[in-house]
Amino acid sequence: LLSGAAMDLRSLPFAERWIVAELAQLVEDVDRAHERHDIGEAGRAVYNFFWGQFADWYLEIAKTRLYSDDVAEQEQCMDVLLHVFLSCLQLLHPYMPFVTEELWQVLATADKGDSRDTIMTSQWPKSLGKDAAVCESFAVFQEAVRSVRNIRAEQQVPVNKKISALFMIDDEEQKQRILSEEKALQFLCKIDELTIVERQAAQELSSEEHIEAVVTDGFLIYIPLAGLVDAEQEISRLTRQATKIEKDLATLESRLGSASFVEKAPKQVVDETTAKRDDLAQQLSMVKGRLSVLVEGSNVSV
Repeated sequence: LLSGAAMDLRSLPFAERWIVAELAQLVEDVDRAHERHDIGEAGRAVYNFFWGQFADWYLEIAKTRLYSDDVAEQEQCMDVLLHVFLSCLQLLHPYMPFVTEELWQVLATADKGDSRDTIMTSQWPKSLGKDAAVCESFAVFQEAVRSVRNIRAEQQVPVNKKISALFMIDDEEQKQRILSEEKALQFLCKIDELTIVERQAAQELSSEEHIEAVVTDGFLIYIPLAGLVDAEQEISRLTRQATKIEKDLATLESRLGSASFVEKAPKQVVDETTAKRDDLAQQLSMVKGRLSVLVEGSNVSV
């Protein structure tokens, strides 16, 4: 397993430092739970880490290292993967003794060539590499990935379609950390062209031609609408959507324009109808605005 002597933790790439730091925090949390004899909480902590941090995030990022042509990068990534996975086996051993022992025999003893080693007599994981700053910074990276994914989902971008993105990051240290994982960002968000822009250039970007997402104060993401979706199909979809909204809006306008409805209906119903009318009006404005941009940027007519 990794040790301070075996590897300088600060020399690890951003994502590796993060997962090692999260593991260190996990070990502390599990130790405290065991001291309180709170076995359930200890198990939940390991479960949440294994699926929520290790599997959902680090394993995905690791693919960009393992499939690269850099042998040193591959080996470093495998070292971290093995360290984290074996540590999880040790933390899970009280709950899953037979499965963890079997996996330990395959993974932990193969390198040593000593089949007599058992997980039961292995040294309990230590809290090594805690780094609150790295964890906080990586949380920003995660939020950036979620922001791009949300835009893709909202715009119904095909899963395999790659897009362009512009990042505006004021904090220089955060910018360097994000850029150090550019390959992972492109993989996780299906981005083929990532551009870093300064604040002044970002302010000059047209809001009608880009979708903006706020990651944090000082970190904005801009996704160009051009090429985001098939213009003809999107115009057709938005036209249908606008027609439906206009029909629903006309129904609500008619209802609110009726004196008998406004006077006789409970105030709560009138307020809810008014709020729904206003919400539909806002949706219609957004849909028409998007439709206008697409029509102007293509040869398709409505």
